[in-house]
Amino acid sequence: MNTRTIIITLILMLLSGCAAPVATIDYYDVDTATLRKIKPIETIDATARDSGKFKELGSLSGFHCRRAQGMGSYGDDKEIAQQTAIDQIRLRAAKKNASHITTPQCVVNESMDLMNNCWASIRCTSSALRLNDD
Repeated sequence: MNTRTIIITLILMLLSGCAAPVATIDYYDVDTATLRKIKPIETIDATARDSGKFKELGSLSGFHCRRAQGMGSYGDDKEIAQQTAIDQIRLRAAKKNASHITTPQCVVNESMDLMNNCWASIRCTSSALRLNDD
């Protein structure tokens, strides 16, 4: 392979990564029963999680992507965007029949997120938990 072919291949690979859709849940695609499960899901801290009262159902993540051009920084909208990412976590927890989630840990990326095709992004992680049946 010549250098030109390698460069073109790399550029195409990068561009395809930028256009990849972000895995989010659309509220319109969620059935009413699942949406009703979201509200009672409580958030607990690590101490409560480690008390032995809960069964861990797996890790969860939520994502918010700012795609509007020229709006790289979240500014005053950061709390709303972060809540959107946390709502994605709650939806995923409801789909696992969780009763609780651990306190979400969020990372804000104020610069361009080329991997997700965003001007800025917020990714939150948590764990889904269910009360033990003791």
